[in-house]
Order: sequence, then structure tokens, then C-alpha cells
Amino acid sequence: MAIELPAELIASQQAADDAHAKLLDLQNRFANPTDTEVPVPARDWTDDQRAEWGSHQREWLRLATLAQAAVTQHAKDTQQPRHEVEAALRTLVRHPEPASG
Repeated sequence: MAIELPAELIASQQAADDAHAKLLDLQNRFANPTDTEVPVPARDWTDDQRAEWGSHQREWLRLATLAQAAVTQHAKDTQQPRHEVEAALRTLVRHPEPASG
């Protein structure tokens, strides 16, 4: 049986994934400012860089927490195993089917 996933749930997971991607991009830019082979460790980032990274991390964690709560609620509401709802959601968001054309 296919798991039905409401648009709000999909959007919530996508927002969390997008925030995580932004966090990783920021981390990569701070760690490799000149694309050298020698990365800059976080302990050597400026105070502004650490503050910006921390702000992005808090936003990602906020969105991820909301997405997880939505998965739990949807699983409860539809009486489906939570892990199956989460797996279906992550597959849909992270590995979407190509549009048929």
C-alpha cells in the first residue's frame, strides 16, 4: 500500500533539507575560502562566521524538528508505522521520480 503524503508534510521536509544544504554550503565556504587543499578549521573562523553558522544551524534544527513532529503526527493520524512514513517522505523529497514527458 502506497503511503499518501500531504503537500504540507512534503514542504516541511523540503524546507528542512534546504536549510541543511545551506548550512553545509556555508560550512564549506568558511572552511575552504580559497579552494585550497588546506581547510580552515571552525576554531579559526571569525566570530562573525561562527555566529552566522550558528544561526543557520539553529534554523535547520528548528525546521528539522517541525518536520519530524509532522511525520509523527501524520503517522499517528493515518495509523501507519512512523518509520515507513518517514522513509516514504525522504525518498519522495530526496529522490523524486523524473517527470514523464
